[in-house]
Amino acid sequence: MPRQSPVKKSAGPNGKPQLPTEAELMKMPEGEYMNPTQLAFFKDRLQRMKEELLANADVTSEHLRESDTHPDPADRATVEEAAHVLLELAPVDHYAHFALGRCLEKQGRADEAVGHYRLASFFRPQSRDYRQALAKLQSQHAAQ
Repeated sequence: MPRQSPVKKSAGPNGKPQLPTEAELMKMPEGEYMNPTQLAFFKDRLQRMKEELLANADVTSEHLRESDTHPDPADRATVEEAAHVLLELAPVDHYAHFALGRCLEKQGRADEAVGHYRLASFFRPQSRDYRQALAKLQSQHAAQ
């Protein structure tokens, strides 16, 4: 039976157990594949990647807020693409749903826009702007 390497117990500068480097990990024998040390290494790496993705999602969301008006169709397409990317990273981002709804509405894609306005309102029910945009589009759609 292969020997299991325990997670290194010495604390690093942040107080957490010190994990091996990627080079040290690669030098471990094949019999120690996914031992507790390696599991801790990958758990830490995935956590850092998640934090980076969420930080990037916040930045993208902030860019969407800053560019609230998009009269040029090319700009709307860019915002639509950014909103889709953001929603892949953070599917519950209310403003990304709202921005995507606005882009779709301006492109004449009302049915798709209504869905994103609904999601924006669902994720942030206290937003009067989201409710108003949804109600306006639904009333226009019903009048047709």
